[in-house]
Amino acid sequence: MRWHHYILVVLAIAMLFAVRAFEQQLFYDPLLQFFHTDFREAQFPEFQHGKHLLSISMRYTLNALIGIAIIHLLFRDKRHTSFALITYLLIGAICLSIYAFWLSQPQSLSYTAAFYVRRVLLQPMLLLLLVPAFYYLQLSRAQTRDA
Repeated sequence: MRWHHYILVVLAIAMLFAVRAFEQQLFYDPLLQFFHTDFREAQFPEFQHGKHLLSISMRYTLNALIGIAIIHLLFRDKRHTSFALITYLLIGAICLSIYAFWLSQPQSLSYTAAFYVRRVLLQPMLLLLLVPAFYYLQLSRAQTRDA
């Protein structure tokens, strides 16, 4: 990998940090303060569900695009990039659907479960899983070729 790829990866990672640092200015998230408290005992706040889901979707999409760019820059393999794209789409659709259902049923809402599904949507966790997996795959393929 050339040096400018490393610089682009570092910039992309900085973008992920920027999304996190400016989350209150960029996204509508009335549950941010709720989940920073002892939410198991707190009253669930009133908020605009559609606006909140759109904001969560936008943040997930932004993190996904940055994550896919990082994977592409690190591995330069269309199969890895395609797999990452499909994985992000599937996990995003599944998690967003579950989260939307839980928000529409606040009386049966498990706050802890909603917290963790929301965390998958907001944090670049898939990137933390996919990069080591692709690296291991790349190493195992290289060892197979050498053997």
